Amino acid sequence: MIVACIALAFALGGGSYAATTLPTKSAAPGKANAVAGTSSAQAAGPRGPRGPRGPRGFRGLRGLRGLTGPAGPAGAAGPAGAKGDKGDKGDSATGLWAVVDPNGTLARNKGAASAQKNATGQYQVVFSQDVTGCSYQATLGGPTTTPYNGQITAFQLSGVAAGIRVNTYNSAGAATDGAFSLAVFC
Repeated sequence: MIVACIALAFALGGGSYAATTLPTKSAAPGKANAVAGTSSAQAAGPRGPRGPRGPRGFRGLRGLRGLTGPAGPAGAAGPAGAKGDKGDKGDSATGLWAVVDPNGTLARNKGAASAQKNATGQYQVVFSQDVTGCSYQATLGGPTTTPYNGQITAFQLSGVAAGIRVNTYNSAGAATDGAFSLAVFC
């Protein structure tokens, strides 16, 4: 078995040795190559006149091709892009609002047509446009620095598309007059 392995190694290695060390062209041009038994064009192969290609490398490492190393450091930031066109001016976030005194008088407003007190703790504010599809936000406190403690609600005024009803209460939940601010978001 050992002798067979040594003979095989010499047989395979000897051919490779002869192919890489002996001249690749024959003495007579155009005749068959004396070394490999092929023409000189065939002996040159696809890689040119350097002779036959050598071994392609250890094939057991083919599975390692997909492995990658750790990522390198981030590169420098590129130059800033061109400035874009200026957009159109948008509408104000809240186009309608009112500040109302405890007696129902408009102290300040934007877009409010009127305000009035209907009963104790009951007010209505009418704006200059339909507010049925809007959101109403009311807070206690008015045009002065006097703080108000209690509760407040705001909702659509029945039968008036531009109107909002506001009810104010004390901390115990009883109807009480109080100044308030109302904002309408449409």
